[in-house]
Formats: sequence, structure tokens, C-alpha cells
Amino acid sequence: MRRTELCRLKVADIDSERMVLHVKQGKGGRDRDVPLSPKLLETLREYWRWMEPTTYLFPGMENNWRADVPVTDKVARTAVTAAAKRAVSSFLCFLDLAGTDGESVPAFSEMGPH
Repeated sequence: MRRTELCRLKVADIDSERMVLHVKQGKGGRDRDVPLSPKLLETLREYWRWMEPTTYLFPGMENNWRADVPVTDKVARTAVTAAAKRAVSSFLCFLDLAGTDGESVPAFSEMGPH
């Protein structure tokens, strides 16, 4: 799923019976369905109970108040980048505990020490 599609995702776009997310006006202006795993559906339900979004699943801010507008692409990019760094760090720690250094994994060798 693309970042801008995630930003514009609405609560009504979740189809828990068919286990899909309806992406409207995605890349190329096309609508499509994205498979939804049971784990992700449960996580989204927990999030919904916590945040209680009305229209947009991930509402944005206006004047430092949560508003019924989509979250900005910059906020989503920051969240995705932070999550990726945490995942890489966790994986590198796993490699360290397993006795393997990050240098032996080509995709991670340029990331340096954790």
C-alpha cells in the first residue's frame, strides 16, 4: 500500500467481512482492494477503539487539534521511517545475539553499527 493511499484511507474503506481494504483513487486513479490479514484487522480495531476516528482512519491536525482531514504525507513518511529504523535495529540485535554481524548481510552492511 502506498503512503498517500494510507493517508487518505477512510474508516468505511475497511471491509472486515471480505478481509480487504478498499483503496480509492490509488496510483493511476484506479480503485483496488488490498488483502487484510486477521492480525492487521485486530490491530486496526484496537486503534479504532483508542482513537475513535470518524471519517479518516488516520486523521490529521488543524491548529494543533485533531481534525476530520487526512493526515499529511510528511507525518506518514516520518512514522514509516521511524518504524523501519526500529525494525532494522531489532533485526541487527537479533543477528548480534545469533553471533552474526550485520556486515555479512549485504542489505544491512551499509547501515553501520547499531
